[in-house]
Amino acid sequence: MVDADDADVIAYEPIWIDGAVKGFCTSGGYSHYADKSVALGLIPTAAAQDGLKVQIEILGQMRDATLVTTFIVPQILRGEWPGARSGTEGQRPSPCAAGPTG
Repeated sequence: MVDADDADVIAYEPIWIDGAVKGFCTSGGYSHYADKSVALGLIPTAAAQDGLKVQIEILGQMRDATLVTTFIVPQILRGEWPGARSGTEGQRPSPCAAGPTG
């Protein structure tokens, strides 16, 4: 999760850990579901700890970011959409489905 201002990560932005560039972003953007800016990147395996505080340089500005090791899975993909019928828990609907239709 990135504390972005007016711009999100696109790609190739450096990831700073303890004052040195240790990785690079591969992609990013605004997550409407999480209501936050997110980025994917590559860092050394030894540094990859949930909650790791890093900085990402976006358009020349250092922006704080936090490593999150769990995926954000929308409720609809977990079968927890509003109005779900009993017995449908755990079933995976079509990603483009808005919920049960009948």
